[in-house]
Amino acid sequence: MDFKQKRYPVLSSIPWYAHASIASISTVISETLLFSLESSKIRLQIKGSWRDSIDRSFIKSIRQTIKTAGISGLYNGFGLTLLREFAFIFPKMYAYEQVKRYFVADIEKVGYYRQVCPIIASSFFGILACNAFDIMRIKSIANVDSKQYSSISEIWKCITNEKGIIGIERGFVLNFLRSTFFISAELAVYTQTKLLLMKKFKTNKESMPMHIFSCVTASIAACLASCPLDVIRTRYLCYTGEETPLKNFKTCVLDIIRNHGLKTFYRGFVPYVLKTIPSSIIFFTVATNMKSTYLKYTSV
Repeated sequence: MDFKQKRYPVLSSIPWYAHASIASISTVISETLLFSLESSKIRLQIKGSWRDSIDRSFIKSIRQTIKTAGISGLYNGFGLTLLREFAFIFPKMYAYEQVKRYFVADIEKVGYYRQVCPIIASSFFGILACNAFDIMRIKSIANVDSKQYSSISEIWKCITNEKGIIGIERGFVLNFLRSTFFISAELAVYTQTKLLLMKKFKTNKESMPMHIFSCVTASIAACLASCPLDVIRTRYLCYTGEETPLKNFKTCVLDIIRNHGLKTFYRGFVPYVLKTIPSSIIFFTVATNMKSTYLKYTSV
């Protein structure tokens, strides 16, 4: 045991695999209820009509998908999305428990940087594990309109066609940067909003309305901070192999600026926010109740 472990013993009554299982169940519930918003966001970022207003194009995207592929088209790529979440959560949770001890044990009582650094560091390993599923789900969702691929194996061949197995990590840096921007903004705004509300109402207790308001504010801020990278990431991962002129991050950014304009960096922002806010609330509610139930039965 090193110095930091002696000075700050890890105070966790729930093992990492229980945390990961709880997070996975919470994610399955939120993704099942809100996946149509995620798929709509991705289609807008790839094939949206750049001249339409954001709100109007969002509605048109939903209508076009239903017209083309029916209601089931809204859930195209759902299975791959769940696999992506499982591949992301379990490595991330394990890495988080390992990384956290080198910062401090009681993570709730330390400053912002000591809170955010373990989360970002552990996200690195989660994204490394799920990057291939990210590419496959994005291409599967986009395939509703293009009908380019008839099976998952065709998508896999497209990913590995140009650079072999190393192609599954295409866009890894973009994925990591997008996650970093999202996490950093969300944690900072959530913490500051909660502190301001506590100061305003002169209370040290965190109530459910206070949490929900802080969560909504933090989700909007996180979406604003990460949406440009989300758009670049989606377009870059969608076009893989020989069919694309988007060979790297630079050409992807220049293509958006030259052909579509700066407002394109916020394509899909409305469904992005509409999905993120309830997803955070659902995740928090389900995870909190499941943790309480777990501790209740394990303490008996």
